[in-house]
Amino acid sequence: MFAAMVTLQYEPFQSGVFKVPGGRIGGLLIGSTGFVITLLSLVLACIPTEEVGNVMTFYLTVFGALAANLALGIVIYIYGRRRAAAEAA
Repeated sequence: MFAAMVTLQYEPFQSGVFKVPGGRIGGLLIGSTGFVITLLSLVLACIPTEEVGNVMTFYLTVFGALAANLALGIVIYIYGRRRAAAEAA
């Protein structure tokens, strides 16, 4: 979402679209800051603390949940594409 905000700052503004305070520079700063903080949070969430009893279980849980969520997103995307193609035909 934050990366999309940065990308959209290079598109021409349309009427009726919410503009971020600060114009294009403000949008770039806000989008970039949100993206970097989110990325840093994801990286830090993958580092186990000393309180973790079994590091392998920690990694399996974190990356297993990541894989499951990615797989679910891919399935939903494929289903949506097929449904849209069927409706267009």
